[in-house]
Amino acid sequence: MMSIRKFGAVAALLVASLGFTSFSANAVLITQSIEIVDDPVFGSFTLGEVTVDLDTRDIGTGLVSIFDFVSLNLFDSKEFDVFDFEAVVDASSISAVNSGIELLSFDVTELDSADMWTYQVIIDVFSPGDTFVDIFDANGDIVFLSDAATLGEARVPAPAGIAILTLGLFAMGLRRRKN
Repeated sequence: MMSIRKFGAVAALLVASLGFTSFSANAVLITQSIEIVDDPVFGSFTLGEVTVDLDTRDIGTGLVSIFDFVSLNLFDSKEFDVFDFEAVVDASSISAVNSGIELLSFDVTELDSADMWTYQVIIDVFSPGDTFVDIFDANGDIVFLSDAATLGEARVPAPAGIAILTLGLFAMGLRRRKN
C-alpha cells in the first residue's frame, strides 16, 4: 500500500510535469538563419534569423502557411513594419517539421535603425531559381540584391516538459529499486 507521503510526492511530480508541458503543448517553434551563400560580390554571410510558431494541431495536415513570425532579426534590426510575411512548413509529420521552412517570403521595413532599409525576400528551398533578396534604402535605391540566398539548418527544440517528466519517472524508479 502506498503511503500518504509517497502518494503526495507522485501527485506533486505529475502536477509539476503537466505544468511544464502545458506552456509549449500547442506550439512548435522553428528557427532558421537566412544566409547569403557565394554571392559574386559579397561572398557568404548571414543576413539574419527567423522564428515561426507552428500549431501542433497542424502536424499531419501537409503544407501549412504561417502568416506571422515570432521573431525576425536582419542585420541586428528586430523591429519592423511588416507589409507581407509567409512561411510554408511541411507539417505532414514530426520529421518533416524538423526539416524546417520550405518557403519564406516577406516584405518588411526597419523601424529600429537610422537607415530604414526595406527587405524584400523570397527563399524557396525547392525552387532556388525563384529565390531573391532585395534590400532598399529609405529613398528606394537598391543597396543589395542577390539570388544566392538560402535557409540554414532548422532548430526545432523538443519540449522541456517531456524531459522533466522522464527524469522524474527515472528518479522514482531508482528510489523504488533502492527500497
